[in-house]
Amino acid sequence: GTLGERTVRAVQMAAKAGIEVVPATGRAFSTLPEEIRKMDCIRYAITSNGAAVCRMPSGERVWCSSVSAAAAERVLSEVRGRQDVCLEVFIEGRAYGERRYVENPAEYSRESAVRYVQSTRTPVDGIEKLICENAGRIDAVDIVCRDRGLLAMMEENLRRDLLDVY
Repeated sequence: GTLGERTVRAVQMAAKAGIEVVPATGRAFSTLPEEIRKMDCIRYAITSNGAAVCRMPSGERVWCSSVSAAAAERVLSEVRGRQDVCLEVFIEGRAYGERRYVENPAEYSRESAVRYVQSTRTPVDGIEKLICENAGRIDAVDIVCRDRGLLAMMEENLRRDLLDVY
């Protein structure tokens, strides 16, 4: 993704007026548009759907709320063995996705997401192992599924069992 000229000017004008501009995004830090990371007037960014606050432009985490090992395991148990869903995981500001998803995002998500996913996710074989090995360092685990009804059912199951799922 990129920022339009109008947005860049608005951010710069707000900063000149003494307003602290803090981008808030669902993105992992590493996937922030380059224009945001290069803006001297932005000192912090809220990333990974609110799971981390990072100092700009370094990405140093000044606050984070990691996914618990128990919550990660519960998500894994919900999707284990399913071929119609994939996982993405954000670990300390970096985005990873199951290789089959990163190589063919349109099969699991919107066609419009293809370029974004392929340019921002590191493909992983064995994402379950990656998640288990990084317990305590995970910003977010996302279930990717084209079938909205199935996704809603899995989310409801997880909300019933976990308090910190959104």
